[in-house]
Amino acid sequence: MYVLIAGGGRTGTQLARLLIKQEHEVHIIETRKDVLSRLHRELPTEIIHEGNPVDPNVLEQAG
Repeated sequence: MYVLIAGGGRTGTQLARLLIKQEHEVHIIETRKDVLSRLHRELPTEIIHEGNPVDPNVLEQAG
């Protein structure tokens, strides 16, 4: 299943980890620089997208 998570806070990160472990295709969209930095340390970089999750261009980039 393809899953797009809007926000990489604690809940979004935990959800991403769980879904990745279950072999789902996961992408996270996040705006906050500090959270993006943490996400890049904790999760595969290719699933992390910077921007506003209601921006059509960001949504297209995320798949």
